Amino acid sequence: MVEKNTKDVGPTDWQGRLTKAQRYRRSAEKLAYFDDGEDDADGIMITVIQSAIAYGDALTMKFKQKKGQDHQSQARLIKEALGREASADQVKRFGDILSSKSESAYGHRLIRLVDALAAVEQLKRVAMWAEGLLKV
Repeated sequence: MVEKNTKDVGPTDWQGRLTKAQRYRRSAEKLAYFDDGEDDADGIMITVIQSAIAYGDALTMKFKQKKGQDHQSQARLIKEALGREASADQVKRFGDILSSKSESAYGHRLIRLVDALAAVEQLKRVAMWAEGLLKV
């Protein structure tokens, strides 16, 4: 049970997080589309991560009325909130995206465009799954 780093939310608060998730996803896709490979791809990766976090929040907020405060335990909170609907593949994909947060946001290594583009593709799959569960 992952109750420690969560806060209670209202029954419709998830809708705002879903909107944020979708906007971040579209921004990541635009950044990826226009990237010429000359720059570090951190901006793409960070936006992908923000989108994934918001999708995870929307899921836990709708199905458990909880919002995680610790992104490292968010995958577990999603599993707990969704129960049998928690696809192991999608939760793993979600966790893989979040695992790059520290390096992308705070690390010194440059993020390669190929890695950021792969993350955008993973995010698209997470988004399709999450939006299906949220019925949007």
